[in-house]
Amino acid sequence: MSNPSPESASGHRVILWMVTGIILLNLFLAWKFGFTDKPTPTGSGTAPASHLGAVGGHGDTASTGSVASAHAPTAAATAPTAAQATATATPTTAAGTEKSGGTAVPGGNRVKGSVTLAGTPPAEKQITPITKDPNCGPLHSVPVMTRNYLIGSNNGLANVLVYVKSGLEGKTFPLPGTAAVIDQKGCLYEPYVSGVIAGQPVDIKNSDNFMHNVNFAASIAGNQTFNFAQGSAGLVNTKTFAKPEIFAKMQCNVHPWMFAFVGVIAHPFFAVTDKDGTFELPAGLPAGDYVLELVHLKAGKVQVPLKTSPEGGASLTGVLLAQ
Repeated sequence: MSNPSPESASGHRVILWMVTGIILLNLFLAWKFGFTDKPTPTGSGTAPASHLGAVGGHGDTASTGSVASAHAPTAAATAPTAAQATATATPTTAAGTEKSGGTAVPGGNRVKGSVTLAGTPPAEKQITPITKDPNCGPLHSVPVMTRNYLIGSNNGLANVLVYVKSGLEGKTFPLPGTAAVIDQKGCLYEPYVSGVIAGQPVDIKNSDNFMHNVNFAASIAGNQTFNFAQGSAGLVNTKTFAKPEIFAKMQCNVHPWMFAFVGVIAHPFFAVTDKDGTFELPAGLPAGDYVLELVHLKAGKVQVPLKTSPEGGASLTGVLLAQ
């Protein structure tokens, strides 16, 4: 076998240095500007009662078990501890604005409520690379900030996934007739946090007239890893997540600050809190005993017992601590 020519060896070295430079640049951006957007690891428990309302830490890494929940008190009941917080069944109507979530099914109850943040979260950071990018920068007239903690009125916390974690075992529900949509617009994923039903089609589209790629590395067996490019506006790729996964994370490697997080749920009874921290599960939850889980990328998660009856739905308030 003949040895490679000096010109070929030199070309290989140039390519190697280019790839190495791109990797080092992405690592520097993640370190410098905190754009890793990793969900904060948390335990499944709740904080001791003495921690309710405490101000959380300001680092990017949270300690486990530092979340708590509040409840709507019921008559003739003792005040529960943080680990025993409950949602009480009260008659509700179907009136009101439907929040981002699953698909309503006939009959059953409606569950709604709000999630608030206790404590002072770390300040959001400006995504400075977006302004320096020749394609992305001209699309924004004001600074673009990270979306770790979006706080609305009354300390309402946006982008909290609320879903029935247990109580629906053995029950099946039809998939919705429409696909969920995740867009790439202005060099950001929209929505940043969303929920879909396992097996539901998801249309991933590009509204920017330049290259993005969508990279998803599955962490649950049964979900298919994918990585594809979309070179111009109007392109749509349809994907599905076969198994529940919280959260499925997508990233654009061309623009390393771009992330989207998808809560993949086995049933339609989920919602994502709006800008003021309110949510409403789809109608049709059968009467019964359940456990709701409230999950936020940075503030952690908490589980709340829920009981519904044929006469009405339920109203609850959950509290997460700033990390």
